Amino acid sequence: MKHVRLLYLLIPVFFIYSCGKNDAPVTLAPVLPVDTAKIDVSNQYGFNTSGSTLYMNNHDSQWRAKHFTVEELGLFASLDTVDLSSATFPGAVTDNGFVFMYPNPFFNYFACFKKLPPGFAGQVVLKMVIADSMLHPLFAKHARITANQHLQIMPGLAAGRYRLYYTLSAPTHEHFYQSWGNVQAL
Repeated sequence: MKHVRLLYLLIPVFFIYSCGKNDAPVTLAPVLPVDTAKIDVSNQYGFNTSGSTLYMNNHDSQWRAKHFTVEELGLFASLDTVDLSSATFPGAVTDNGFVFMYPNPFFNYFACFKKLPPGFAGQVVLKMVIADSMLHPLFAKHARITANQHLQIMPGLAAGRYRLYYTLSAPTHEHFYQSWGNVQAL
């Protein structure tokens, strides 16, 4: 019985002693890198210099009409002061093929092409932003385009994979058409 009482007395002493300060260095497990990308730019649709499809993923909806998130629309903030007064709203723009930019991948430049409705004789304002996987805008441009116009762009990007966001705008119809596709600079 004496041993049991002694044991009950030693347990609190042991507990108090073990809660004391320990100056021994603590070894932590290594922190593994975490994929912090906000968007996936790995899936690429390939187009040659004439805009013909080289490869694509049919289950992916790149280069089709989208509804951007608030964060994605925020990429266009630097372009939202563009004068839209002489642009014309074409009524609607439909998806009529995947080609918007070609070639993909590209070296120094690429061309843009977006079909507008048949018979449309006005202009719309094209706004484009190229962002990295963290949604940091790296290139922004706007241009007035007419039906079936090709536009050459030299974004000056380092080699890598990115996402090209673009919208079409007209007075009272800001960003009426929205789309994106992944691009690769070589």
